[in-house]
Amino acid sequence: MLLVDGRVVVGAAAGNIAPVPGYFPAIRRVCDKYGVLLVLDEIMCGMGRTGKMHAWEWEGTSPGFLTLDIID
Repeated sequence: MLLVDGRVVVGAAAGNIAPVPGYFPAIRRVCDKYGVLLVLDEIMCGMGRTGKMHAWEWEGTSPGFLTLDIID
């Protein structure tokens, strides 16, 4: 959670906030345990912007569904 002036900031207003180390493998395990599709939205941080093609690749996991777009 990001607080700015005492208010919670989420989504695009917060910019690109990196998850804590281990977040993606942990959430992947939870999704697998309960049969939930893991959906990752890489519209703001994917396509090479983190040094790899997709941001989730840094943690060696993968989504069940991935959203992409081109932002100019």
